[in-house]
Amino acid sequence: MRRPIWVLLVILVLVAALWYLLKDGEISLRAPFSGTATPTLLTGQFLYTEDQGSISGIKVEDGQGRAVEIRRGAAGSWSLLQPETAFADPARAQDAATQAAALRILAELEGSVDPQVIGLATPAYTITLQTASGDHIFLVGNRTVTGSGYYVRTPEGKIVVVTTFGMDALTSLLGTPPFAETPTASPAATLAPTRTLGPVVTP
Repeated sequence: MRRPIWVLLVILVLVAALWYLLKDGEISLRAPFSGTATPTLLTGQFLYTEDQGSISGIKVEDGQGRAVEIRRGAAGSWSLLQPETAFADPARAQDAATQAAALRILAELEGSVDPQVIGLATPAYTITLQTASGDHIFLVGNRTVTGSGYYVRTPEGKIVVVTTFGMDALTSLLGTPPFAETPTASPAATLAPTRTLGPVVTP
């Protein structure tokens, strides 16, 4: 069999696999709602876009009252405001801001949705993205049946499904706040004892 035919077969297999995954994902999204809500699968859309303003602060809260908050100063350095005031690890803080701006939407739910069923009656997390134009608050509910995403209510009242990976990166800040590393002091050098010379005797 010539190579072009093999290539065509591989492409057909990939297309069939993609169709199956999308179809399976749609069924999984529908499952909790018993036909009351219609999920619309989306690609290339994000929960937050930079045209809404550059992210200057992030606050993550959970249902148990824990909170972590970081803020970027005018000079670009990051500070930790909660659970206590401290310097923030610049790399981890900037990574959190990058993750927040890259939260990808998998689907949007349209129609009647019971907030109790998807965990939005009592949100598991509340994420606030702070910008110069104001705060953008997102309520985070349960994971989807497949575990591939979280149900999220946007500030506009839409209910969407957001990727698990990016959301877990933000909520993990609650367990490990991005404190700046404290430099470890080097041990003081120990001086060798000085030899004491006795009195010089002149013959």
